[in-house]
Amino acid sequence: MVKQLEILNDKEALFKFLDGGRADVILLARISGLKIISDLNLKGIAVVEPPLVVKNLYLYMNKRHDNIAPVFAKILRDMKKDGTYQRIYDHIIGDYVP
Repeated sequence: MVKQLEILNDKEALFKFLDGGRADVILLARISGLKIISDLNLKGIAVVEPPLVVKNLYLYMNKRHDNIAPVFAKILRDMKKDGTYQRIYDHIIGDYVP
């Protein structure tokens, strides 16, 4: 068995490697992977659950907007509480998540 690490900067190339049998495993954010699988119409690729790692994501704003950052943060929290965020997520991401 040959063990080799290939590092590719092109996400689609990763999936083409995987689909073509040139890779056994690739690492990528779930939603990015699902979109590429959909875009390339790939059928023989499975997402492994649970994820290897879960990371918090943060929004960053240019300092010229620091006066609205607290308002923006409150709006995001409110959207998550009232379900708006989830509805938008489901609408945009729903096409890619099985």
